[in-house]
Amino acid sequence: ISPEKKGCHPKQHIREFGNDAVKALLEVYGSTENIAIITIAPELENSEAAIRYMSEKGVLVSLGHSAAGLVAGERAVAAGARCITHLFNAMQSYHHRDPCLIGLLTSKMLGNRTMYYGIISDGIHTHDSALRLAHRTNPEGLIVITDGIAALGMGDGVHKLGDCVVNVNGLHAILEGTETTAGSVASMPYCIKHFAKAARCGLEEALICATEKPATLMGIQGCKGSISIGLDADLVLITEGVDILATYIGGNLVYANKHM
Repeated sequence: ISPEKKGCHPKQHIREFGNDAVKALLEVYGSTENIAIITIAPELENSEAAIRYMSEKGVLVSLGHSAAGLVAGERAVAAGARCITHLFNAMQSYHHRDPCLIGLLTSKMLGNRTMYYGIISDGIHTHDSALRLAHRTNPEGLIVITDGIAALGMGDGVHKLGDCVVNVNGLHAILEGTETTAGSVASMPYCIKHFAKAARCGLEEALICATEKPATLMGIQGCKGSISIGLDADLVLITEGVDILATYIGGNLVYANKHM
């Protein structure tokens, strides 16, 4: 990732690809068999070689934590990148002369391909107007995400995020000693509900953006992401207000809301 757009990631842990991108990746990950998705800043030297290698190995490459312009983003897509990591956050702002990674949503270089993108729908990371703008520009590729950290559900107070200390107050998670947002503590039900309201779309569409679309992007739509005969019976029962009633994994009840 780019040190310039590192967010709350510790600078000392950021790596460069160097002269041999494949070697650099293998030094960190070893085999690629257990990697599902990776975020890469496309402006980094030898990033295209890294993107091409990961894509050939079946690893989904997402673009983010980046100061790249649109041209670098389009080259990355040509090399195999298929997604944008938390749109609007940790990237250059949209500019009418260089829309940067945000411009990939409407890039003519995509042809008939869908550019998928995660968007944090907690009402803090992304303004409601930006949620609506993204939804109306490229509804097909929109994926509702939480950017949730380990402190999600743990309440207010001081929490750890890797090497970092994070102060949580309500839905705000701030890196100690800074004004940097350190991920989110908003739940998926909250983000789904907030997105539906902000984007002015139906709850059904918001749910699809959090389930079917990410499954399709990851290539697992044949077993996950929707309810159909033959798919895994991983189910969440919710109310119209998106309150969770029960959760099933593999057809087995693993959670029941005793208060409802």
